[in-house]
Amino acid sequence: MVLNAYQPQYSKAAGEIITWIFKKSYHRRVYIMNTKLLKYISFGLVMVISIVLLLSIVMQNSYNENNENSGNNGNSYNSIDLSFIDENIGWAVQSNGYASDIVKTIDGGENWLNISSYKGNIIKIFFIDTLDGWAITQSNTSKAVSYAFLKTEDGGKTFKVKYKKTFKSISLVQMKHQTTDLIFFDKNSGYVMLSGKLLKTTDGGQKWSTITPNIPDFFVTEMCFINVDFGWVGGSVSINKNVNGDAYNAHIYCTTDGGNKWLDQFQISSIYGYQKTHNYQINGISFIDNKYGWFLIEDITDLHTELYRTVDGGKTYIAINSNNLYLSGPDSSDIEFLDKDIGFISYKPGGGSTGGGIYKTDDGGISFNNVSNTSSNGNIVVSGDILFVTPSNGYVICPTLHDGDFIIKTTDQGSTWNKIFHWYPDNTWE
Repeated sequence: MVLNAYQPQYSKAAGEIITWIFKKSYHRRVYIMNTKLLKYISFGLVMVISIVLLLSIVMQNSYNENNENSGNNGNSYNSIDLSFIDENIGWAVQSNGYASDIVKTIDGGENWLNISSYKGNIIKIFFIDTLDGWAITQSNTSKAVSYAFLKTEDGGKTFKVKYKKTFKSISLVQMKHQTTDLIFFDKNSGYVMLSGKLLKTTDGGQKWSTITPNIPDFFVTEMCFINVDFGWVGGSVSINKNVNGDAYNAHIYCTTDGGNKWLDQFQISSIYGYQKTHNYQINGISFIDNKYGWFLIEDITDLHTELYRTVDGGKTYIAINSNNLYLSGPDSSDIEFLDKDIGFISYKPGGGSTGGGIYKTDDGGISFNNVSNTSSNGNIVVSGDILFVTPSNGYVICPTLHDGDFIIKTTDQGSTWNKIFHWYPDNTWE
């Protein structure tokens, strides 16, 4: 090998080139490794997120299926209901639209025990003894209303779904004014009213058949049965859609064979001269036997209320010109008569000069007096369903807008009322 004076420079340059190539190769390997690692990490994160989302969907679907989609278009709403089998033993349920609490009393409402919770919107309950009871859940969407029928055989500790029913294409008027009711006469025979339909069961709620009077565009708003065969339903029939707005006639139908056949006993298309432009609705029916009965009819358009009475089982009805029922805006909620003289009407807020509350009659409905005397501010401004267990002991459900929901009780035929239970807006209760 021949060496010359330039050899050290060439060696140095070659070394720098080799070092540069090595560094480049190293950094490229590191870059490639980091890139692959980043890809692996990203893929892993995507898989984890996908699994979490999938599990969330599955759990939500399972929750909805098992608990009947208790939401209401994403908006929660309160409902309260109660059932008593005697003057001491009773149950109450309160729902926020998504979950429900069931409480029980054995001393007429003096004390309550939370016996169970249900992840669904229970709107109605009914018990026939200390063990056997039924409940209804409701779930609303923009296109349908779905219900589930629940059964308990352990006094409300647990409930099982026995039947499901969905109603579609319900009108805005029907949706706005629909009411729900439930009654059983024994472990097998019962009736339920929901989404404008009347259903009947003869096997304890396993199966239900629709027995609504077969009248076009008729939807039920009230029912009253004095036994398993004898009963009345009230409702409305559309008469001229889209002519100055929808208009509805009010009807009363009677059955003496458990809903197989219906007799049209009453219909009205005008109150105080209004015709074909107003909506009329039956807001309450109360019969004490197969002869004496009363019902409330409301002009929904102007919120005028009229009381009718029959003494011959509905063959004839007479309008009673009560001294304080025809008011500018009373929104009647329920009616209950104990005998042919003593009866009660509850009013929701916005009821004109009534201001809402409970009104009592001692003369068969000719005159009424406000007997409301209890709430957080000293007056009942909101009242709902009326339930009398004995001639002396009665209860009224009072769902309020800002003070929570509460139940009031009377022990003197409705002369005075006292609060016995209160659900506060923060879901606490006492």
